This record gives sequence, structure tokens and C-alpha cells, in this order.
Amino acid sequence: MACTTTLGGHSGEVIANHDTRTAPASRSARVDERGRCRVEAYPSGRFAGIANLYVSRGEPGPVVEVEVARRTGDEGSLPLAMRDALLPLAAEEGREIGLGGVFRVERGGIRSHVVPDYDCIGHEYYDVEREEVVAEFLRYFEPVGPGLLCFSVLWTGDPTGGALDLRPTSEHTHFYHPGDDTMGGHYHHDVTPDEIHCRGWFAPAETVHRIANIHARLRAARGAD
Repeated sequence: MACTTTLGGHSGEVIANHDTRTAPASRSARVDERGRCRVEAYPSGRFAGIANLYVSRGEPGPVVEVEVARRTGDEGSLPLAMRDALLPLAAEEGREIGLGGVFRVERGGIRSHVVPDYDCIGHEYYDVEREEVVAEFLRYFEPVGPGLLCFSVLWTGDPTGGALDLRPTSEHTHFYHPGDDTMGGHYHHDVTPDEIHCRGWFAPAETVHRIANIHARLRAARGAD
């Protein structure tokens, strides 16, 4: 999620593409005053709430190239389909597998969402006592695409047995369109199975790190009450 101070008080999604040696090339997607998606430069390395990132040294190395077209199965998410394919291998090797990479939606359309500004939501969506979302508040868009550039991470499971509190969906993907500032946000799945065509490049992860575990902090706070 985007840091609201970086977006002038707005909420939004960060499409992270940050090189610490040069100026940030990240983008953000937010909901504008007309309810449309608006993509713009995100000149910061700060995040809010959650950010699942693949970090590398930026050096050449082996990658897994994936190309798929015309979906025939029930799974409309490319990262989740890849995860499902990796699960037997992870079980056979006795260790979890993580990948990070980029893929293009070259044909077809997808479903996406963008977090709107919270003061624009016209209903109560969060239960303070239960500390959980109880009503839908995201802004959804579909179909979006083609021509999308998607930044993705995925994993087969938590190698610590649950201590890292990884996302239960086992993937996180944000995207933007290089030539259209009305397309960007959080990728869900394709909505045009007969037309979809994706091509991507993924690299394996050597280690996994959790920074500032908000779930652990909430459990500790509840235990102190």
C-alpha cells in the first residue's frame, strides 16, 4: 500500500520498481475524485500497511520464462496457477519455493482493485473490537488491459511453519500500463479466458524476511489488555 504522506493524503497501491542506486521508478495507483483509476510516479521507497517485495542485487542470472495463452482451467490468476504447479515439487524437495518476477498481459483483460481514500467510503467497513474488515470497500475495475506490466511474488508456503504470517493467498501482484495512466493497481485474475496471453520472467528466492510484523504486534497488544 502507498504511504499517504507521499500521495498528498490519498490512499493507493504501490507498483514497486525501486533501484536504491538511482531515482525510484515506482508508480502508484489511486482512485481520483471521479472514481477512476489514476496512475502516477511514486517518488519514494516508503510503504504503508503491507508490501510483499522481491529484492535482488540487480545482477544477471538464471530465470524461469513462462508463456501462457487461452486459459482452460478454473484458476484465472497466473501466479496462483504457477504456485499450484510448484506445490508437488516443493513437497518432493521438502522445502518451500518462492519466486519473484515480472509478467506482461499481452492480450485479454483482468480484474483489479485500488484502495480508495478511506474518508470517501460511505459505510462502516472495519470492526475496531474484532480488528478486521467486515464490509467490502475496495474499488474494482474490469476488464483492464491488455498491455499491462505486472510485478509479482509468489510462494508455496511458510518455511517457518506460520511464524512469518505470510499472506494466505500466497502471492501478491501489482501492475500498471506503460502508456495509459488509467490502468494500474492490484491484479486479481483474468476475465477473458479465451483471449488471455501472458509472458513472464521469474527468479527464485534464496531467503525470506519479515520486517515489522503487524500481525504479531496486534496479537501482543491483545494479550496485554
